[in-house]
This record gives sequence, C-alpha cells and structure tokens, in this order.
Amino acid sequence: MKTRLFRATIPALLFLAASPVAAQSPGLLGDQSLLESIRTFYEYTGFANAHWGNFLMIGVGLFFIWLAIRFGYEPLLLVPIGLGILLGNIPFRQDAGLQIGIYEPGSVLNYLYFG
Repeated sequence: MKTRLFRATIPALLFLAASPVAAQSPGLLGDQSLLESIRTFYEYTGFANAHWGNFLMIGVGLFFIWLAIRFGYEPLLLVPIGLGILLGNIPFRQDAGLQIGIYEPGSVLNYLYFG
C-alpha cells in the first residue's frame, strides 16, 4: 500500500514541478515553475549559506534527540545537547547581519541567555 502511494506521488510531484505556479501578485513575479519558486525561496534563506558541516552536525543533533526520545538513553542529557547542536548550527543569511555568540547584540543565543 505504501509502495503504491509512493510510486503515485513521484509522477504527481514531477508534474507539479514542471507546471507554472501563479504567484500572489502576478505583476511582480510572473509565472514561475515550482522548481524556480523553490530555488528563489532557497536563495532567500540561510541554507544557501550552509556548508556540509552544518548539515552533518544538524544530523548528529537530531540523532541525539532521537536516541533520547526513542530509546530513553539519558534523555535529560541528550535532549539539551541535541537542541544545543541544532541551535549552534542554524545557518544565517550572509547579508542579514546576524551574529552567533552569546555576547553579540541581536544574536539568537543572546536573546535566549539574557532574555
């Protein structure tokens, strides 16, 4: 059942990727395909600035959280470590002017630490 659903989903997604998508304001963007819209969204997020190390460490953080929740391996230790790994490896946009450290004004860690 799941295999048939998965096989039916792939052609539907490919069809949607090739068809143009109407934007909310057609005068500004015009007709874009779904792939062009995803590429534009990707360029405006911080993941366009991420490196392979960010994705590797995000995977390690998710693995720690999964171990803590699924198997109960030291959840009071692994959940905060996993969340810290996720928080520390969030990629930022290059021109956003965001800082990373605790003592940098306007950084995510500054708001979490000092309130």
